[in-house]
Formats: sequence, structure tokens, C-alpha cells
Amino acid sequence: MPQNNNNFIKYYDKLFLNKDYSKETQYILKSFKIYSDLEIKNILDLGCGTGSHTIEFYKLGYNIIGFDLDEQMINLAKSKTKKINFIHGNIHDYKFDTKFELIFSFFNVLNYIENYSDLKSFLEGVYKNLTAGGVFVFDGWNGNRIPVDPPKNKEIVINEDNFSAKGMLYPNYDAFNNQAKFHYVININDSGKHIEYENYLPQIYWSPLILKQMLFQIGFSKVEIFNNLTLEKASIDNYKISWICKK
Repeated sequence: MPQNNNNFIKYYDKLFLNKDYSKETQYILKSFKIYSDLEIKNILDLGCGTGSHTIEFYKLGYNIIGFDLDEQMINLAKSKTKKINFIHGNIHDYKFDTKFELIFSFFNVLNYIENYSDLKSFLEGVYKNLTAGGVFVFDGWNGNRIPVDPPKNKEIVINEDNFSAKGMLYPNYDAFNNQAKFHYVININDSGKHIEYENYLPQIYWSPLILKQMLFQIGFSKVEIFNNLTLEKASIDNYKISWICKK
């Protein structure tokens, strides 16, 4: 029988082995320094997942908290290190002891928020916990580009010591609602143990205009949209984009 969410979380880091967390960390820091004069005292990794970005920042000497709505992800992050505070909760309701100069949400966190009210609550939670003059940096798919070039089937092949994975990712794109339900079907070999893995991950491709209007309505003083991990203004040609928002 295919096994679902538990195996997705267990093998999450290996399935995304090629993701360059260090490069993204440097981009987030560069963005902050351009848009804020504040000294970074506290950072929040919002939607931290298994904590890979959080750990990168910690290695650079920053005081950082990892925060996620998924308790299983948080538990896996906690298993990696005892030196970082990883918290399970909802950003809209949670009360921190301090505010943050820098908050970031990377790896398409906002695309997994499936309705307007939850999206607004999420962004209100960011604004509430950001100090004045602080910066919120996030990435995501360009909702204007996706209808022009919808996500396609993708083969997954991973080989490393005592671990291999081979399978397919089927996006099941809904053009009318501009959203997709990603269907992972993967065969895993973990130290000789064979696992047939299947999982579904929904994504919604928010319009940049809707997001920008919402961010300004919530109170952000500046909102800029760039081609992913650059400081080049975003265009319809950019499949993925980065956002820098100042309170």
C-alpha cells in the first residue's frame, strides 16, 4: 500500500536535496540590508518546515525562531538540533515575547494557503509581529505566469548513499481557479527497504496584484516584487518571484 504524509515528512529533505538553502539565506539578508537600517536582533522563519533555512541563519550567528503550522514538520526540525527554538502554532494567534526585525517565508509558503481569509490572517500575523521598519521577505509562484505556462509533469530521480527515489510529479492543474493539486508517486529505496510513496499537495497561484493590494491594506509601507532571488523587477516572464515588504 502507498504510504502518505508521514513518509513525505520523513523524506522531505532528501526529496528536495538540490535546494540551495545557503543561496536563499544570503538573498534574504541582502534584501533586508537594502530595505532597512535596523540592526537584526531577532529573525522569524515563518513556515520553516523541517528547519533547513533556520539552521543556515543560526550557523551565521543570528538569533532565529522557526515557526510552522505543521506539527510533524516542527518535530522533525527539533530532531535536528536542540539549539534552536522551533514552535508549532498559527501566526495569527501566537504571542511572541519579542518582535522581529526580519521575517521570511520561503519555499512557496503562501502558495499553500488555500483561501483568501487565511491568507489575510497570515499576512496580518506577519505585520503584527514585525517591528517598525522591519522587513518581510517571501517567495512564490507568479500567479500571472502560471496560466500562460502551467506546471507540467516532472520526473523525480534521486541517488545518494543508501537512498534512492524514482517517480513522477503530476500537477493536475485547474486553469479556471488557477490552482493545482500536486500528486507525488515515488518509489523509495532506503537502505534496502522499499517504500511506495504517494502524496497530494495543493497549491494556489495568487495574483501579484491581489497580494500587493492586501499587503498595503494591512499596513506595509513598501512592497516590491522581483524576479526570483534577484533585484530585477518582476515581469510576466518570471515563473517564480520574490517579494520584499517593509513595515
